[in-house]
Amino acid sequence: MEAFALKAGRNEEARRGWAQASEAERRAMLPSLAATPPDQIDPAKLTGAPNGIDTIEWFASAEDLVRTMDWLRRNGGSQALEILAINPGIGGGIAGQYDYLGYKGGSEIGVINMTFLVRTKAGAWHAVSGSWNNSKAPLDEQKFVALMTRAVSLIR
Repeated sequence: MEAFALKAGRNEEARRGWAQASEAERRAMLPSLAATPPDQIDPAKLTGAPNGIDTIEWFASAEDLVRTMDWLRRNGGSQALEILAINPGIGGGIAGQYDYLGYKGGSEIGVINMTFLVRTKAGAWHAVSGSWNNSKAPLDEQKFVALMTRAVSLIR
C-alpha cells in the first residue's frame, strides 16, 4: 500500500518528500502511507509511462535476489518452496526438464524482474535473476521473458 500511495496517491507532497528523505525519515512516513484510503489512489497513474521507477521502488540487485532465493531454499522449508513453485514464470516445457523450478518476478511499466530457483534432475541447485529498467519508456516484456527462458533452459 505504501508504494501505491507514493506512486499513484493524490498526495504529491508525500511523493516529493519521499524522494528527499533519509532512510529514518522514510521509515517514519510508512504508517501514514499504509493508512492511505483506497479512494486516494489513482490507478491511471500506473498506466502509460514509467512512474518514479528510479526513486520509488524495491531496489535489489540480482545478487541480492539470488541470495534471497538461496536463503529460502536453505531456511524457508517446504511451504516456501511450494509457494515459489506455484507459478513457474516460464512455459511448462522448460519447467518440466527440472526436478524443481521456483519463481518470483515483478513488473510495472518500465520495470521487469524474473528470478528463478532451479534444482536439476541431478540434484544441483542454481539461481538466476535478471532485471530490466527503463525510466523513459515501456519495455518489450516478451523479449525479456524469451531471454530469461533461454537463460533458465541452459541450466543443466
